[in-house]
Amino acid sequence: MEKVSDFIPIKSNSSHYQVRCFDGGQYTVDLQQKTCTCRAWQLCGIPCTHAVCAILGENMDPEDFVHQYYSVDMYKEAYKYPIFGISYDVLWDPTMYIPPLPPNFGRKGSKGRP
Repeated sequence: MEKVSDFIPIKSNSSHYQVRCFDGGQYTVDLQQKTCTCRAWQLCGIPCTHAVCAILGENMDPEDFVHQYYSVDMYKEAYKYPIFGISYDVLWDPTMYIPPLPPNFGRKGSKGRP
């Protein structure tokens, strides 16, 4: 696992950093656009270790750069409606359809290890 202490942030301009790794890798971080060339920040909305290194280089809080979807307000918005349980399956109305079968994950005709 990578640690922020394994990186060297080099400031390019007011919002861009080049982050060098001790293993020779380099990443470009844009704090204004919230992007990193490793693409982890864009994919999950949480700053990657390279971005955290650049954010700490600016003496800022990395939590301020986490996507708003992870906020308490968005959580409350997502779960503001109740989720009702379903009734016991004995009480369900029967249908004319054949019940679905579980998927067959095994090989046909072979049992055990060859």
